[in-house]
Amino acid sequence: MSFLEAFVAVESKKYRLELASSKIEHLKQQIIEVSQNDQKGNILTRITTCDGYAIETDEHLQKALEWGQIGFSAYFEPNNEIKALSDTKEDEEKKAKQKEMEPENELKNPLVLLTGAMQYEQQPYLGGVKQDLQLLQTLFQSKFGYQVFSTYDAQNPSTESLTLKELNDFVLGHCAKLAETCNNIDNKAAAYDGLIFVWCGYGSLKKDGATLLTSDHTYKNCKELQDEIIHKTAEYFVMKPKIFIIIGCTGRDTFSLSKIKESCNNAEQTALVCNQDANVLNIIVNVIHETGADDVGDELIGGKTASYFTKVFCRMLQADCKNGIRGVIEQVMGTVHDQLLNGEFVQSVSTCFSDVHLVPRSVGDEMKTEVAPLENRALGIFGF
Repeated sequence: MSFLEAFVAVESKKYRLELASSKIEHLKQQIIEVSQNDQKGNILTRITTCDGYAIETDEHLQKALEWGQIGFSAYFEPNNEIKALSDTKEDEEKKAKQKEMEPENELKNPLVLLTGAMQYEQQPYLGGVKQDLQLLQTLFQSKFGYQVFSTYDAQNPSTESLTLKELNDFVLGHCAKLAETCNNIDNKAAAYDGLIFVWCGYGSLKKDGATLLTSDHTYKNCKELQDEIIHKTAEYFVMKPKIFIIIGCTGRDTFSLSKIKESCNNAEQTALVCNQDANVLNIIVNVIHETGADDVGDELIGGKTASYFTKVFCRMLQADCKNGIRGVIEQVMGTVHDQLLNGEFVQSVSTCFSDVHLVPRSVGDEMKTEVAPLENRALGIFGF
C-alpha cells in the first residue's frame, strides 16, 4: 500500500502524516493520532489548507491533493462535556470536604414548644390539629426523650382555644425565662442546645410570608414571631440551631399553588437576607381544610386525622433518626409532592451552617411534657 506524505500544523507544532486514503475521515483520524499527546481531552473542530481553504468533505481533500496541497492546519477546542464532568467531580469533592469540615448540629436536649388552636370564634373546628400536636408530642417526648411544653392538653378541652395574647405569653414567657437564666449553669434550662417551635392551626401564605391565625381571629406574621424569639434569646441560643415548623390550614377556596409558591419564594429571600447568621431552619406546610370534614369522617385533609406531612415526618424520624432534619424534609417533600392535588404543600428554607441531627436522650434523663394552664400560659408557672 502506498502512502502520501503530508504535514499538519496544530498551534505551534507540526506533525508528519502518512495518508493511505483521500477520505476526510482518514485525514481526521491521522491528525488526532499524531497530536493525541498534546491535544488529549480536546476535540478536532476544523481543518484547512495552509492558505486557509476549509477541508470539510472528501471532495475538498481530493482537490487539495490534486493541486499539490500536502500541508494542512488543524484546530482543536476543549471538550466541554469532559470539562463539565471534571468540574462536577471537583465540585462534589469540594462539597464532601467542606461537609467533613462543617460542625455537626446535634440536638440532644432542645427546648420544644408546641402551639396550636382547634377551636375558633369565626372558623370551623380543626380536629386534625389535635392529631398533629399529639403525634409531634409523642415523637419528641417518647422517641427522643425531650421535655415538651405544649399549649394543648388532651385532658383539658379549654386548651383547644388559643388567643394571640395566650400565644405571646406562652412563647415570650419561655424566652424571658431563658434570658434570665442563661448565665446560671446550675439551672436545668441552661442545658438546652437548640429550639424546636411548632404551630398547628389556621394560617396562610402571603407575599410577606406565612401568617398564623389565633382563636380570637387575630393574625400574626410568623416571621415577626420568629424574629421576636430569636431577638429575645439571642444570647442564649447564639450559634445554636433553631427549627420552626408552621403547619397552617386554609380553605380550598383560598388555596392557590402558584400564589403559595410565590409566597414561599418571597419568604425564602427574606429569610436568606435577614437570617444569614441565625442558624435557622424554617419548614412551612400549607394544608387545605375541608369545611364539614369533621362531620364526614377522617379521610379528608384538615379533618380528624393528622396532616399527611405530620404523619410522614414522624414516621421517617421514628424509623431512622440518624438522618439530619434537612435530609428527612427533602424525603418528606418528595412524598408530600404527590399530595398537591389533595391540598398539601411543603417549603423548606434553611440558614443552618450544617444539617441538624436529633439525638435521643439517655434512658435515665428526665423527660416530661408541660402544659400551660389557660389562665396563665407564660413560662413562670413551670418553675425551672
